[in-house]
Amino acid sequence: MIRIAFTLLILVSAAQSQQGFISIDGADLKSKLATALTRGSAQGGTFWVAYAFEVRPGVVFDTEFIGSGGSRVTVNGAAFGADAGTRNLGVFLMYEGAGRTPIRAEIYNLDRRRDYSGYPVHWLGRISGSDSLPFLRGLIDTTQSYDAARHLVDAIGAHDDARVATALRDIVRGSKVVRARTAAVSWLGHSAGQTDFLAALVRDERETVAVRREAAEAIGESSTSTAVLQDLYRAVTHREVKRELLEAMGERFEPSAVAFLIETIQREPDRDLKEEAIDALADMEDDRAIDALARAYDSARDEEMKKEILDALGDAESSLALQKLQSVAQRDPSIRLRRRAIEALGESHDPSALRFLEQLIK
Repeated sequence: MIRIAFTLLILVSAAQSQQGFISIDGADLKSKLATALTRGSAQGGTFWVAYAFEVRPGVVFDTEFIGSGGSRVTVNGAAFGADAGTRNLGVFLMYEGAGRTPIRAEIYNLDRRRDYSGYPVHWLGRISGSDSLPFLRGLIDTTQSYDAARHLVDAIGAHDDARVATALRDIVRGSKVVRARTAAVSWLGHSAGQTDFLAALVRDERETVAVRREAAEAIGESSTSTAVLQDLYRAVTHREVKRELLEAMGERFEPSAVAFLIETIQREPDRDLKEEAIDALADMEDDRAIDALARAYDSARDEEMKKEILDALGDAESSLALQKLQSVAQRDPSIRLRRRAIEALGESHDPSALRFLEQLIK
């Protein structure tokens, strides 16, 4: 799941009613669904059953934005943004013939124009969370499509309902579909009060690595303090889980995160994890992190580690990183490291790097 910043973006909305949908009447979701399935199967072929629900604020699906310069950003999956959201969403379930299990599930923005693949849409209206959440949960373990299972979880997570977190935890604990479980974990990272549950997943060595990694990422994307990530890193032993925790810390622009990543570079015996910490610092694109990498280069005694730091500095879009690379290229006693710094500068798109290399050749 991604987070979108909406600075200078203008929402493109093509207002669209449910004209052309087949309206289905009934007392509740169960009766409406039964009618829709009966009518759809009687007509033969493929058809949709769809309904609207109350959408959580700040959730974005199936939306296009235009930047002030005319650039376009299309969000097809789920994203989060503090300043905007998609308020008019529908769950669309595709059925074939007399089948009673959907073969496909989608979440569509009802304000965007589409032809729904040319299939008829049986419209159930707006359904309450008390009916929708258990219905969607029941479909997750019956569908044969992993993508459909993931989208069903997204639909649950997008509901504006106090019972969503409970439903998501139930999926994590009880579903047999790994993709559904990881999707539920990801949504819990955007739900208040879930840190203890997620941290327990990270620590649980009986749990799948996929779920543990997703839980680590979810904690990183939440408002949980960096100290929690650090404690988890010290507590777990699985390399891939530790790698995810380091990556999560790289997304925290905090002095404590920088200090911990530097400590990892200096003290972590696992070379792969050292490299992950280096990359995490470079990805911060923050002067404090770049300065820390430069100091780590100066204090490192391992030439291979120095090469890794130079590569990370080369990937960082930072004037401070370029200054360090230029310094190494000019003055490092190791010809191999000077050559590595020059190679990194040669791959830079910054004009100052090219000017430096031209002067170096002269």
